[in-house]
Amino acid sequence: MFIRASALLLSVLALSSFAIAGGEGTPSCNGASPQCCQKTYQANQQNAQQLGISEPLQAGQIGDQCTSYTFGGIPNGANCDGSVLCCSKTGVGNNSQVAMGCMPVGIQI
Repeated sequence: MFIRASALLLSVLALSSFAIAGGEGTPSCNGASPQCCQKTYQANQQNAQQLGISEPLQAGQIGDQCTSYTFGGIPNGANCDGSVLCCSKTGVGNNSQVAMGCMPVGIQI
């Protein structure tokens, strides 16, 4: 009896944690572009110049060495070993792998 109750409680806790973390089960960027970025920087002029950004800065962080990410792991997001960010502008900077206006997943943009 105790084992069944424990298993049920554990299942309920796991499902509620998933629902809290993902909202409706899957994270989303609300119109921004999900990116897997290897480095993140504060959005300031010094960092923008070092990364070759010549356009006006946007609020949030700057992501570097970013690739497109799809929640659920397909196609390029199978194993993001960096930070998954929601970015409002991608393909900027010296190497076109810089994104700006980035926020961590789960924080509304």
